[in-house]
Amino acid sequence: MWREVTKAGRVARVLACVLLAAAARQAPAQRGGHPPRRYTNPEYLFSVPLPQGVQVVTGRPPTPNHGVGLQVATDAKAWAWAEYETLDAETLPAEVESMRGIWAGNGCAVTGQRNGRLGGRAAVEVTFRCGPRGGRGQPDVMKLLLTMHTPPERGLVVYQVGVQYKQGSPAAARAERLYRELSAGFTFTTER
Repeated sequence: MWREVTKAGRVARVLACVLLAAAARQAPAQRGGHPPRRYTNPEYLFSVPLPQGVQVVTGRPPTPNHGVGLQVATDAKAWAWAEYETLDAETLPAEVESMRGIWAGNGCAVTGQRNGRLGGRAAVEVTFRCGPRGGRGQPDVMKLLLTMHTPPERGLVVYQVGVQYKQGSPAAARAERLYRELSAGFTFTTER
């Protein structure tokens, strides 16, 4: 059923991921006013660490709970996201090619690709350079670390940890650090 979603729908969801912070709310604080230490997604069965001192954003209901965003600055964000595979890309290489094509169609060029790990599974990191909005300003740098997994009693899910920031932004180093923390601390869960 989820494979019937069109490519345009997939592009819209991927763009929504990148723009998650724009339509999101701050995650509730725990006792003492500190943000939670981990974000756990019971729908897609994954968990990531949440560093202190960064705005944590999640989608508002009734938006599906695909993941979490970390707003570093107005021009820098990181996220962890999951969704059912919808483009009939049943392998990681096919998924990576799909993502490369989607982002190329949105004015982004691939500047790097390398193998990695996410949650103990084989993953691929793709780095993009996306032209500045309106043709002015610095281009964006975006990295996506992708893997695929089929949780118990679920369909095939695409998991990604990402980061996006303006090239040369003062927040770039912090955004990269958060991206590495999310990637290194990403785990699959069995929580329902």
